Amino acid sequence: MYQSKSYEITSTDDIELGIKRKSKLEFKVSFDDTKPMKALFVFINGIRSADYAGYEEHLAEFVVKEFEVAVLRVDYHCIGFRPQTGATYYMDKKDKENFAHQVKKLEEVCRTSIGLPEDFFSDEIIGQEKSYENFNSLNNIIQVLKNQGRADPKAKLPLSISLQPTKDEYNNFGIMQALDIINAIYFVRKNSAKFKLSKTPKTLLFGTSHGGYLGFLCAKFAPWLIDAVVENSGYVVVPLHFYSVGKDIDFVQFREVEGGVSENIALCIFTKTHFTTNTNSPNFLCKARLDIRNPLNESQLKTQVKHQNKPIFVSYHSVRDGIDSAQNKEKFFEILQNSGFEASLRVVKDESEIDGKFIKNLEHGMGMSMKSLIKKELPPLLARHFTHEKDEKREIAYKSENLEYKFKEKARGGGIELFVRKI
Repeated sequence: MYQSKSYEITSTDDIELGIKRKSKLEFKVSFDDTKPMKALFVFINGIRSADYAGYEEHLAEFVVKEFEVAVLRVDYHCIGFRPQTGATYYMDKKDKENFAHQVKKLEEVCRTSIGLPEDFFSDEIIGQEKSYENFNSLNNIIQVLKNQGRADPKAKLPLSISLQPTKDEYNNFGIMQALDIINAIYFVRKNSAKFKLSKTPKTLLFGTSHGGYLGFLCAKFAPWLIDAVVENSGYVVVPLHFYSVGKDIDFVQFREVEGGVSENIALCIFTKTHFTTNTNSPNFLCKARLDIRNPLNESQLKTQVKHQNKPIFVSYHSVRDGIDSAQNKEKFFEILQNSGFEASLRVVKDESEIDGKFIKNLEHGMGMSMKSLIKKELPPLLARHFTHEKDEKREIAYKSENLEYKFKEKARGGGIELFVRKI
């Protein structure tokens, strides 16, 4: 009989920045308790939509019943980082500084005083009714200036604004998220009998976009644990604005995402983060911290490919992908293939490859459904036999500049640990 069980466990703290985690790691395991499950299928979500819960449950039930595998779904760190998944708007110190500066510029151009009170934006959540009233008031003021011919009729006032993710989390980007997925896998393996799995089940990761990217990181941090990564449009070089530090550089040019509350105001949105571009800060987003988060780092790839276990990689990418280039993906796969990995990449190059079913467009994600990807790529993996050496080394270390990141299995398979040291 099909069933889904929810769990909460303690996962990793922020080892890099020395921040104690407040939240628990939540995940679900779906399986059929009447028959043995052939593998552990890990579905890694990217940016969720508002109706994600129903979709994920439907997908999990389909995969369990159709392919007789257990399905793991992980609410990894900072997964609720968009308004549709519960994140809330607020203005931090930098946002308020940017706001004051932009209003001053507008006043200078229009040669008038906007006349906003000093506490126009308080520390209160912007999603509250009063804050929307404030936005509406500002929008109306700008519209009057446009009607008077004192402001550019096509211009929008750019404002930076922050998002507080659910569970009081923040944008650590990549590392804590991947470690959460790995720790959830360890939990399932340690309790494999509960889910009708063997003690060392095939572990197959499937994801799209950010989910694909996290699949690559899981294989980088724990290659001994992962048998295959199948993904669509995952990035191997992370764009700088994804780290939410663009506010420190140029909040308009390096905005994480753009939104709007009115015809006269453009919001440059940033997820809360503890990283900074301040080189004097211990939270500086230095090269070593960037390198460890990029699957395509040639120096670190040389370390990864030397590990005994070599997961299978299957990927799809569009030549017109707007997040990461097909060239980066091709370079990543070339290194894998030349290093003895079984790695397959299909780059969709033109409209002739759009079939309306599997490939629907050339944009990021190509309109490809996860169900279609699963139907195509899961059966061959289930037919494969994966072996792991008994003496396989269950740790790996990556160096960059002055830092070493070591990922190591805990005693008795109790999860994964990260050690960061200066070198």
